[in-house]
Amino acid sequence: MALTMKLTVIASFLLGLVIAFSGSEILRLAYGLFMLLVGSFLISTHEILRRQMVNYQKDLDRINRICDELDQNTKIIVQTDLELTRTQEALDKKLSGLYVLHEMSKKILSVRSVADLSHLVTETVVTSFGYERCLLCILDPDEKSKPRVAAQAGFEPEEDLQAQVPQLIEWVRFPVLARGESLFAADVDPRGPVPQGISPEQAGSEAPQIIGAMTGLRSYAAVPLLLEGRPQGFLLAGTNPPYPKLDSGDVELLSILASEVGVAIENLQLYEALKISYDELEERVKLRTSQLAKANEELVRLNRLKSDFVSAVSHELRTPLTSIKGYTSLMRAGKLGAVNKEQGERLEKINRHTDFLTNLISELLDIARIESGRVNMTIRPVELPRLLEGVVDLLGPQLKEKNLNVDLKTPAKLPTIEADENQIQRVFTNLLSNAIRFTPEKGTISIRAVPTDATLNVEVSDTGIGMPPEDVSMLFTEFFRADNPVNRERKGTGLGLVLVKRIIEAHGGRIGVRSEVGQGTTFFFNLPWKHNA
Repeated sequence: MALTMKLTVIASFLLGLVIAFSGSEILRLAYGLFMLLVGSFLISTHEILRRQMVNYQKDLDRINRICDELDQNTKIIVQTDLELTRTQEALDKKLSGLYVLHEMSKKILSVRSVADLSHLVTETVVTSFGYERCLLCILDPDEKSKPRVAAQAGFEPEEDLQAQVPQLIEWVRFPVLARGESLFAADVDPRGPVPQGISPEQAGSEAPQIIGAMTGLRSYAAVPLLLEGRPQGFLLAGTNPPYPKLDSGDVELLSILASEVGVAIENLQLYEALKISYDELEERVKLRTSQLAKANEELVRLNRLKSDFVSAVSHELRTPLTSIKGYTSLMRAGKLGAVNKEQGERLEKINRHTDFLTNLISELLDIARIESGRVNMTIRPVELPRLLEGVVDLLGPQLKEKNLNVDLKTPAKLPTIEADENQIQRVFTNLLSNAIRFTPEKGTISIRAVPTDATLNVEVSDTGIGMPPEDVSMLFTEFFRADNPVNRERKGTGLGLVLVKRIIEAHGGRIGVRSEVGQGTTFFFNLPWKHNA
């Protein structure tokens, strides 16, 4: 379009020159019309060009806006990418910290003292968590400004941090120890001027600068160490360039670590207290065991003396009792003169009491012999069914008198047992006699034998009057007799069951009893198949 306009103008100029040198009016008129047409053409062409320029400008503005939007979006994308990168780095750092924390938790299980735990934590924070320096401080419960345990890692040997710990505690007290809050300083100048003449309470916003100067850290965080729910120490860690500065993620990680350490310290304190208690208890047990051993030796000696004394006294009593019984029999027979009715009754009472004393002395002698090991056991194979039938036959008159039923439950082909037949017969005679005495008429007495690989288990049960628990616990005590109507009517020595227990134990067995008032009583004992001499 611009080239056409230029050619038109040049042609018009040349035509004008030709007409100017010619004198024809017609040519001049034609030239005027031509110029009018050319002017109209140029005007329309200019208008078209102007409109095109306007459209071009609009397109250019739209393109500029698109470019601006693209530029803005690019900045947003770059910023988002940077934020995602930082977030990813923070997540990686947190994940790495949590992994290290998990590994450290497993190591904590093997630590057995608070001091060792403190050193383990500070070394791990510096070597594995990526911090330059770390300080862990646990306060003394009695002196709040004095550390009970203080461990550090990453500090230079020439830095006398231990001497500054009490002063550092005072600066960290607000707000870490007083309110249990974390203290975070993202960027301070550890070499900057330290205000003089102000207390920690008055320092306010200058406290982070002072703590940074005392620890030589530019970026650090101090988190409270909770013991029993109260701040009783703190964990401080930080970095200097070229290490990266700390952020909120570091504070969170250190808080998790401090919580883990607090629980571990509480467990160690409980362990130490328990160990002290255990050691004290062990010493007391050793002392008490020694005392009990001496007391047991003395008891064995006294028991031996008692058995010897009972044996001696029993032997000495047997002779006069034999004489008393002999003379009583002679007098009752009238060989020493006539005896009237009243004298006969008195002599009968003397004879009955003499028999009671003789029986008492025999049982005392048997118990003493068994306890001292002086009784001679005749061990031989014993057929229990045959022995039981003999005992039942022996006590047949008493059973018939009360119309009692005896239920014998012994397996067929029961093996023989090595025992003293007379002593075992004595056991069953005593137990059955007791069952007969305390079982009402038309009751039932059951004898049950159950063989096992190692022992023969026997039970003697009745449907008698039974006993309360307090009597059951005293049943095998010498001279004990349960307080019931049957015992009040009939005299007894209170030694029969004691003798039974001694015989069973002498054979290597054990005896016990179950009873309930109104429901009967069951004596149960076991005997090894082979007697151990």
